[in-house]
Amino acid sequence: MSGSLLDLNLSLVTLLIAMLMYSFKIPGRAFSRFIEKKGSTGSNVNTVIIDRLMGFFWLGVFPFVVLTLKAQDEIQIAGLFNLGSSGIWLIVFFLTLLILVVNYFNAPRPSNLIVYPQIRDLVWSKGMVAGSALTWIIYLLGYEYAFRGILLFACLASMPAETAVIINVLIYSLFHFQKGAKEAVGSIPFGILICYLVIESHSIWPAVFLHIVLALSNEWFSIYFNPKISIKTSQA
Repeated sequence: MSGSLLDLNLSLVTLLIAMLMYSFKIPGRAFSRFIEKKGSTGSNVNTVIIDRLMGFFWLGVFPFVVLTLKAQDEIQIAGLFNLGSSGIWLIVFFLTLLILVVNYFNAPRPSNLIVYPQIRDLVWSKGMVAGSALTWIIYLLGYEYAFRGILLFACLASMPAETAVIINVLIYSLFHFQKGAKEAVGSIPFGILICYLVIESHSIWPAVFLHIVLALSNEWFSIYFNPKISIKTSQA
């Protein structure tokens, strides 16, 4: 295999290690227990924030370092340094509108409000809203780099695009089973769509942007439609 192409075996092993470490909350669980010992308030905000930061580390930083040590030019193959064409971003614009509409009508459903927002506090400050959004963005940067960057481009270098997409979406869907079968199945069409955009643009950024829009709009609509949740407008 050419040195300019991602090594499939190295990529898969690296991502397997990363996903296992993240799935078993290493060392995020230890951090959470340490914080709980300092004084529990009944809030899960610290646990959620730590989980997202650990996700960014294991899914983003860890594989980036491993692949950089092997061959720096391979990182470019993972779609980090290409923004894509204006035509792709026009598609992204219309998909953004579609996601916002779908999430607006889906957010009030009891099945959604049971799960989202992930932070289960009933009173949010503006700082919590901003902090949660920031950690979502950080987490999804690592997440998309792992799935639509390393995994997808590594497969594309070794097999037909259709097979690469099937493998990518299958693993992506299985990764969602921890949130329930419904979300795992629902991730399939979204996964196929963003794989197509990444392949056409040779960039992970359309996938990163749409995933962030999906996560943040769902969180904000879930907060808005949950009658038990309020946002503090002042420190009083």
